[in-house]
Formats: sequence, structure tokens, C-alpha cells
Amino acid sequence: MSDALMAPRKKRNEFSQAIAKSILENYQPKTVAEMQNALKDIFGPMFEAMLQGNCLSTVLYDLQRAIQVDLLCIKHNVQIYLVADS
Repeated sequence: MSDALMAPRKKRNEFSQAIAKSILENYQPKTVAEMQNALKDIFGPMFEAMLQGNCLSTVLYDLQRAIQVDLLCIKHNVQIYLVADS
């Protein structure tokens, strides 16, 4: 795939990089299924707490869809760049 049409990768903050590194080191996922299970294990309790706190279910749905898209991109080695309208 040519890099000519791809936007430069957005620099992530150090905190999110540390979290990602910790997840990968502790769970060591080798497949998409293993990564999905790790994410469920990590974020499941947070989602449950949010639901108990009357958090809107649409927030969870949007996050779930975003995670599914990310996992599909990882599985198929595809990069997607979104540009927000200003």
C-alpha cells in the first residue's frame, strides 16, 4: 500500500502509550480473539460500573463499534485515518 495518500499518524499521548504497552505485555495477545478477550477483561468492569451509574447506553455502543472497527483493521492490516470537520 502506498503511503502517498495516507495522512501522517497522529502522535499519541504518553499515558495512552503506557496503557497499551502494559496491556500487550500482560496479556500477550497473538490473535484477534485473544485481543478481544483482553479488552473485554479490561473494559468489562468499567462498562458495568458506567451502566450502574445511569450512563447512556449509546456511549457504550459507539465505543463497542469503534473497538470492532479497530480489531478488523488489525486483523486485515488496514489503516484508517479519520479527519474531523472543523
